[in-house]
Amino acid sequence: MIENYFPWNHKLRKLFNKNNLKLSLSCPPNIKQISNGHNKTILTQNMHTQEKNTPKPCNCREPEKWPSKGQHLVKEVLYQASTTTAESTEMDIGLTATELKTRWQNHQMSRKYCTKPALPLLKAL
Repeated sequence: MIENYFPWNHKLRKLFNKNNLKLSLSCPPNIKQISNGHNKTILTQNMHTQEKNTPKPCNCREPEKWPSKGQHLVKEVLYQASTTTAESTEMDIGLTATELKTRWQNHQMSRKYCTKPALPLLKAL
């Protein structure tokens, strides 16, 4: 290829010759490589969505304390809590964007340390 563009009588032949230039040819991927890459992408995406939908097992030291029966690591939970006093009973309904366990821990921290930003109250779990 270098000989085609820079023949022996060309004035730049001394600068551009096979000893000074390294030329490599690249080949585009064939159909099999393209389809294998696409299939691999699709399969890994499906595996990730299956992992997201599978609830994680409980990692608590005392799982019997939780009313969610070991399912408190599931995200986006709709919960209902009630607070009973001598005068009345109040109901609280909420939705967690994070795991229920994280929501409860953040609630406990905001009650314990007043310097933390206040989260919406979670009366009782």
